[in-house]
Amino acid sequence: MNNFLAPEIPTIQRLQQEVSELKRVCSASAWSAYQDIGPMLPAAIVRQVPRAQAGDSDPGDAAAQWVRQYWEVCVAVPHQEDVIGGDFETSAKQAGELLYKIARALIGWRPAEGWQKFAFYDQDGAYYEPGYGEFPALFQTGFLITGS
Repeated sequence: MNNFLAPEIPTIQRLQQEVSELKRVCSASAWSAYQDIGPMLPAAIVRQVPRAQAGDSDPGDAAAQWVRQYWEVCVAVPHQEDVIGGDFETSAKQAGELLYKIARALIGWRPAEGWQKFAFYDQDGAYYEPGYGEFPALFQTGFLITGS
């Protein structure tokens, strides 16, 4: 293992394979380049995010340390009316169902050789952009790194 961001591509690929309802799964870098995202919704954006102290809080002799990382999968869904044809339908309902499928696809899955299996960590609040809402969920993984 020689890549601090190794989980990004395998996580994107895993979600593409396991959550067929998503029209687009991509990195935050790719997402930021799109101008018209409406046709790509619902989508999932994968990125590594800071959370707590990155390494072991007690490194001992510092010969080896656990690197803990948090990966966000942000579901983007179009805004929806609260009532459509008598059925109660909201952006949050659609996002919640997708987040559930995403969690099932990632929990217990190992993103790369030498990495810990993904564990659900937390869910941040939704935020809205013109035309769509974003609903993030956080997953934790990590790896052991040794010094020279």
